[in-house]
Amino acid sequence: MIVPTPSLRHDGWLDRAWYALERRAASESSFLGPLRRTLTLAKFSTGDYSQSWQPCARAAAGAIAGITTVDACVGEHGPDAGLFLAATLSVRQGVPWVADFRDPILMPFRGLGRRVYRVVARRLLRTASATVTVTPSWSGLDRELFDRPSFTVRNGFDPDELPPSTPRREDGRLIIAYTGQVLRPYQRLEIFLDGLRQFSLADPERGDRVRFVYAGPSADVVARLAAERHVTPMMDVRDRLPRERALELLRSADVALMIGMSPVIGVDWTSRGFLPGKTYEYIGAGLPILCAPSDDGDLERLLERAGAATFTDTPEDVKRALDTLLTLRSSSPAEWARFTRRDGVECFSRRESARRLAEILDAVVEGRAAELEADRRTHAEL
Repeated sequence: MIVPTPSLRHDGWLDRAWYALERRAASESSFLGPLRRTLTLAKFSTGDYSQSWQPCARAAAGAIAGITTVDACVGEHGPDAGLFLAATLSVRQGVPWVADFRDPILMPFRGLGRRVYRVVARRLLRTASATVTVTPSWSGLDRELFDRPSFTVRNGFDPDELPPSTPRREDGRLIIAYTGQVLRPYQRLEIFLDGLRQFSLADPERGDRVRFVYAGPSADVVARLAAERHVTPMMDVRDRLPRERALELLRSADVALMIGMSPVIGVDWTSRGFLPGKTYEYIGAGLPILCAPSDDGDLERLLERAGAATFTDTPEDVKRALDTLLTLRSSSPAEWARFTRRDGVECFSRRESARRLAEILDAVVEGRAAELEADRRTHAEL
């Protein structure tokens, strides 16, 4: 059941003052800018921009609890309101609750804001039974921060969303696709583009048969990097596409590009790489994956388990991989089919992720979350 809830214009004097300064603080030269940032720090303990939604949501949750039995609460993070609501409902109904993080809770913060919000986050989750996030390394960060059982539930792919494969082309081209954001400076797309350039220079005729198609919100960045490396003629750069068209693009491609994240000193959430949701769509679409570069972390281990990737860490590696992939693509349909065949990918589906979440919720309700977490860590499941 989905219950749409409205929002108040503001919730209390602090929230009201924060909103009142929103437009007036646009000029950084004004003293209002620092004042609004100070109010933002003060608001950490009461909720972020969604604070004014919380009273309405609490009323709706209380009404639901009045007509049905609640066994557990799941509070999604991003914004904070889901955590505040779940924690409150947990106390009022006397049931356990789980914090569901898509990204590490401290990811947006630096400096003083990070130190202040660390205290707020730990206090906010002091009654939580467990946390859930999307990668093993981020589960580790949550476990360290909150001292709670922390679980990994993958994003996964939905088989029903993936359109049928397009007919095999007979033009001998190799089309490589990448959909989504390129996070700079953490994802170094230039390694792949430099390899693309080397491949084209070594054999211009074969280079003409390779095309890289990008679609996503980083189109300007991708176009600039391509121009700097003189590979624009080998590329098709598009802005963000509707999801249905992006999935169709994947199924019309021969290979998917994946860009491993390079760790950045002092940025803990990059320490073991980054595992975007598109990875599962690539696997579900049955596409070979060219990983350039690898991350020696969560992404590499997942792709090794799926048996779906060629790992390249330098432009020279990319050049050799492109030569191999183009040769295979130009071979017989049967040989390419054997190369691209993937068995057992159902374990990376959203249905399997939902099953794992249900298992975690059962364990939380039964008071054995710590036992289940210990078992998961022993088997080191991605």
